[in-house]
Amino acid sequence: MAKYLTLDDVAVKDKVVLVRVDFNSAVDPETKKVLDETRIRAHGETTIKELTGKGAKVVVLAHQGRKGDPDFIPLKQHAEILGKVLGKPVKYIDDVFGEKAQKAIKELKSGEILVLENVRSFPGETKEGTPEEHARTELVKAIAPLAGLFVNDAFAAAHRAHVSMVGFTAVLPSVAGRIMERELKSLSKVLENPEKAFQVKIIRDQVISVQSALLRIRIFLFGFMLMVGMMVLLGIINSVVNSLRRPKPDMRRH
Repeated sequence: MAKYLTLDDVAVKDKVVLVRVDFNSAVDPETKKVLDETRIRAHGETTIKELTGKGAKVVVLAHQGRKGDPDFIPLKQHAEILGKVLGKPVKYIDDVFGEKAQKAIKELKSGEILVLENVRSFPGETKEGTPEEHARTELVKAIAPLAGLFVNDAFAAAHRAHVSMVGFTAVLPSVAGRIMERELKSLSKVLENPEKAFQVKIIRDQVISVQSALLRIRIFLFGFMLMVGMMVLLGIINSVVNSLRRPKPDMRRH
């Protein structure tokens, strides 16, 4: 896997940092209440906590569900949960890139966090495209000039070349967040040593029957299909990783 940049490679103090996370959570279809805080907590306790602790002005970009689905809701609850996880106020604005969002970003102070509205409320968000194509969208053109860094921490959505996933990488210094970094490291280990990853140990010596032979075949086929799937996933993710691998002059620590 290609080398990529992480939070260790950049200085973030006093910078507006756009962080794309995966807050997509289970939602009660009737009450519209978020039922699972796992993903919000994971990003909050790692990447977001580190950024705010280093004095960054953190702007969170995330999605929840898809338009027309029962779990498509605003991110107000997510912001409240994030604030509870971090033990500090988290701002929320019901706008993705309009005047209200831009004003809120400009007013951020170092160490503060702002959660923007569900990025999928922007009609063009889910269109697949290249970083260069998405850099020309309203969303990127509106808020990229206000930021100094883009952090991609949404590994679970990395297979989608959506606007908020890849568009900023064409115009801003870009690095992997801690969740993205962790998952890419795990993926690399499996791809570098697939034999160990799918090793099956036989506990007892016994005569190989038809059933055990079939079981071994099934295990082999499962491992093979999983490897193929991971290779396909890797190919897709490489488009994201490649955008995080080229250092830019203003990214180095000082």
